Amino acid sequence: MDEGNLTERILEAQSQVSYQFSRETVPQARNRRIRVSLQRKVGAMPLKSNDQLQALLIEARLSGAVLARAVNQLASENNMTTTYGRAAVSRWLRGIQPRHPAPSLVAEVLSRRLGRTVTPSAAGFGGGQGRAGDPFQQGMDDPLKQLTALAPGTSGSDQGLHNLVYNRAALQVPSWGEIAGTVVHHHRGEQKTPVGRAEVVAATAMTEAFAVSDALTGAGLVRPALSAYLAAPVAGWLRADIGTRIRFSLHSAAARLTYLCGHLCYEDELHGAAQRYFHAALALAAQAGDPTAYALGLRALSMQARHFGHRQQALDLAHAALETPAPAAPQTQALLHSEVAVAHAAAGDRAGTQYHLQSAQARLGCDCRIRIAVGTYYHHADHAQQQSNAHRLLGEQFAAINDLKDSIRRRSAVERRARTIALADLAELQLACGRLDQAIDTWYRFLNNYPTVQCGRVRTALRDMRSRLRTHANHAAARTLLRRADLTAGKTPTPASGNALHAL
Repeated sequence: MDEGNLTERILEAQSQVSYQFSRETVPQARNRRIRVSLQRKVGAMPLKSNDQLQALLIEARLSGAVLARAVNQLASENNMTTTYGRAAVSRWLRGIQPRHPAPSLVAEVLSRRLGRTVTPSAAGFGGGQGRAGDPFQQGMDDPLKQLTALAPGTSGSDQGLHNLVYNRAALQVPSWGEIAGTVVHHHRGEQKTPVGRAEVVAATAMTEAFAVSDALTGAGLVRPALSAYLAAPVAGWLRADIGTRIRFSLHSAAARLTYLCGHLCYEDELHGAAQRYFHAALALAAQAGDPTAYALGLRALSMQARHFGHRQQALDLAHAALETPAPAAPQTQALLHSEVAVAHAAAGDRAGTQYHLQSAQARLGCDCRIRIAVGTYYHHADHAQQQSNAHRLLGEQFAAINDLKDSIRRRSAVERRARTIALADLAELQLACGRLDQAIDTWYRFLNNYPTVQCGRVRTALRDMRSRLRTHANHAAARTLLRRADLTAGKTPTPASGNALHAL
């Protein structure tokens, strides 16, 4: 039985026992102090049924069993594991408050079903994650509070990040034209710490350092450090009393750092946290008056929406990013066009896909020096990867395989994380096309890289690999590979030796 379900049953039993005990025992206590103590310990009130949830279920035309299945499916999308059933929903309706993240999951299921935002409190979960307490309005209105809340060691610690639910309603994002010039700096001048050009240079340098480390060893080791860096020195600098030019430059650098942190959460499959970081990055970009950083944030939200199957929202966000007025570098324009192309592919639009892939290709620069930057550098390996994604979405598997091979070949030694994930994707494509022997060879290359890269997407790729190989247990080479994969899965991936920064 799921731990959350078991806890709810225990709480319900305790509540019923407590009510009966208090009704019979508390009035007999002659001493007032004992009487008050008993009341505090056992709780003299019975459970109150959750009429709000009941009304929403009726409006949504959902049974308890269907709601439970939808909650479990949404949890799986968010890389969580829940095993709720009709009995759990019955307990919620009787007034039992479920453990987090069930309130947020239920609210998101109802929001999608009803086509409007339903908060946990509106669903009768008083201790849930309400609109004012966490979600996206706080990220857009006050990104510094968001960065602090998401940092390690706070209520947004690593375990908390795993419980943050991806929210489809938060895909309604204003365009640059709607938000530019309307943003308020909430914390201006709160701290008197001297801040100047040196802090801007430091933030910019750290952006590339964190990006290189992620590219080489994955998000697992880098993400907590970047999250803490954003919450402590960077947020403190942004609260300082600084001049307009430095303030804009610092907010721009912070927007890119925050965008990178969202990307690291995405790579670690912490999608709720990634979405919050992307929204905070948008807010910081708006405060900086930086349309390029804003476009990158919209592009990231589009990519994530496509991952969750929200095709129209992904297409709208990708176009909004492309249409943001900015004198962006050609490589950034290529990146934005490529995201629009893949969004069109997800929608089944071949003509739109081809047009934007060609537009991206036309803006590509020379590969003479591969740099790792945050959404501002897009080279031929990236483009081949995006072409592969587009072909795969359009059902053109063989073209997707060829593009993915080209992407892997073009990756620099620093881009180990991207190459490892690409190898896993290539093996899956080869297997889908009936090329089992080729898939096995590619998976061996994936396993060779696996111990040196630590991130959620790589761990998921290993799990999927083992699952697919079990269906080919009669194949001798597949059995041998599966044994090695099982051994690998029992190990904790360790970072490669050496300093990531020396790899450039």
